[in-house]
Amino acid sequence: MALKDTWVDLEDAIPGMEDSGDDVAAEPINDIAHAVIDLEDYNDEGITTAKINESAVTTDKINDEAVTTPKIYQGAVTETRIANGAVTTSKITDSAVTTDKINNGAVNIEKLAPYVQTYISETREAVDEIEELLDDGITAANIADGAVTTPKIVNSAVTTEKINGSAITTAKIAANAVTTYNINNNAIITDKILNGAVTTSKIAAEAVTPSKIANNAVITDKILNSAITTGKIAAKAVTTDKIADNAITETQLDDYAVTSNKLSSELAADIASREVAANKGQPNGYAPLDANGKLSDSYLYGTTVKQYGVRWNGTSLTVCERLGDAVGLVANAHLGSYDPTIQNDFDAIYPWSDMKTCNIDADGNIIAYAGDPKFNRDGVSVI
Repeated sequence: MALKDTWVDLEDAIPGMEDSGDDVAAEPINDIAHAVIDLEDYNDEGITTAKINESAVTTDKINDEAVTTPKIYQGAVTETRIANGAVTTSKITDSAVTTDKINNGAVNIEKLAPYVQTYISETREAVDEIEELLDDGITAANIADGAVTTPKIVNSAVTTEKINGSAITTAKIAANAVTTYNINNNAIITDKILNGAVTTSKIAAEAVTPSKIANNAVITDKILNSAITTGKIAAKAVTTDKIADNAITETQLDDYAVTSNKLSSELAADIASREVAANKGQPNGYAPLDANGKLSDSYLYGTTVKQYGVRWNGTSLTVCERLGDAVGLVANAHLGSYDPTIQNDFDAIYPWSDMKTCNIDADGNIIAYAGDPKFNRDGVSVI
């Protein structure tokens, strides 16, 4: 700087002192000017991170948004140098008094106390302390509590190590500042999740595995209609209690699925006693009833059903008249010994064809049929 290398007369340097008659060496003033200029350079550039020792700015040293005058290094500005109440914090804006704000020559002799020489000497000592402070770096002890405000901190200067434990409270976190990248794996535990906060859109596809579902948690209302397919039903899971009344219709039954052993004994007996509809009016089947519940004549004569009859005319004649299908048939009987040549057409017509001659005892029990070795026609020598 030009001022540092220049010797001036005190009366030239300080207007209003031309009548003092004293020549004063300008070196102390030059040094002061040099120190002031250096400080002004710092004021213009700001105190950078490199000028602050590690761990110098601690949490308890900084109040929110305030570096006030009482926080300046102790002893640097004494009460004897500043009039009581002359300069208050509220009167001076931070960094408001710059070189450009001071008019050239505005600080004249009238503005200085009579003991200017003593003042200059003491000020020189203070400047030496300031220069020493700048050379050694500003430590935590040199910074007043609350002196480091937000504008004084360089962007990205506050690293993780500089933040005190638990210093980041909820109010210090900006909205939407905590992103997925900032959350550690497994950091979100149940207690941290607000009730109702996990909506459908927050659940990843296939994230709800069987182990995530509590027992009995899936109630009827949670199951989508038609969601229970055949593949979802365990073997033998559909018990009688699970089937609604009248739910099994004909379309639900596979062909031939209802076997005889599935029928009750009453139903099985009822079915066994019934005729098959296909046998109605067929040979070896059964004759249907008409609208009056009677057999029609077509089933009584000359067709499926035969009717054999005989009629006595009520006179003393011993000969009877044959009726129906019996007309024209011969029915001769044995008289005495057995004669196989005797004609009897009824021996080949049901039911007489299924009648067999037999021997019985006094109690009516059958002893032997015709053709058996024990059979006897005399009715006496029955063994």
